[in-house]
Amino acid sequence: MWGLGGRFTWILNSAPIQFLGRISYSFYLIHLGSLLFFERYVHSRIEIAGLGMMFSLLYSWASWIWVERPILAGGMNV
Repeated sequence: MWGLGGRFTWILNSAPIQFLGRISYSFYLIHLGSLLFFERYVHSRIEIAGLGMMFSLLYSWASWIWVERPILAGGMNV
């Protein structure tokens, strides 16, 4: 209901939040795997979190650009 209120809707309409909304499902699917992967090779929790976040964001963005967006636009032209 907060999002529908009007007082702070500008936050939800901002470009970074809309970007996160677009890639959120791919991010959800990949984030745990990336954290577990980096946990095997890196031993600092801060570095694991940072690397996992960066990899998950990049993977989700690439998935949006090269897989999801073409499908939503009417199929992949191969």
